[in-house]
Amino acid sequence: MSRVEQFEDIRKDLNEEGMSVRGVADKHRVHRRKVRQARESATPPERKVPERESPALGEFKPIIREWLEADQLAPRKQRHTAHRIWQRLRDEHGARIAESTVRCYVAEVRFELDNVLARVTVPQQHGPGEEAEVDWWNRRRLLEPIGMIPPAEAEALYYSQTSQLRRLWLKPVSLHETRGGSLPPARLGLEGGEFQ
Repeated sequence: MSRVEQFEDIRKDLNEEGMSVRGVADKHRVHRRKVRQARESATPPERKVPERESPALGEFKPIIREWLEADQLAPRKQRHTAHRIWQRLRDEHGARIAESTVRCYVAEVRFELDNVLARVTVPQQHGPGEEAEVDWWNRRRLLEPIGMIPPAEAEALYYSQTSQLRRLWLKPVSLHETRGGSLPPARLGLEGGEFQ
């Protein structure tokens, strides 16, 4: 169950069922703080991601970035690997860092440097109601079953036909006429057994 669904269930129990905060917390097995958050807002709060420094790698980040930026101009086979960067940090700078830490940071920097979309993307901001985009690719799939006419016309045609059918089928009939079995075809709006 997602957090949004959980908040929805909690709000339902609080508002519609009239349960107490403690009762809802026990029912959903959550802390009372979460029940109060759900009562205040329908959307759950964003998760807090702690901003942490990387004490072991912190002083070496500029050096790694410099090496990787210089590698952009070098031929592909002569570029640093994450393992080679770790070796150079250990040998040249006396760094005591795990290779996996260096590998993760190298992957982040390479993604930033190689991310073509970030350089090409043009940010667009449109206020509500300023612009609209319509995609008509499925026009045939949507309109073919109703005879390639606009939906409003198809709806009007449908209701006019159903009201005609309703008038034909709901003619007043006395009980005397129905006791003998079935009604004659003319009385039902049928002539010769066929629909008019």
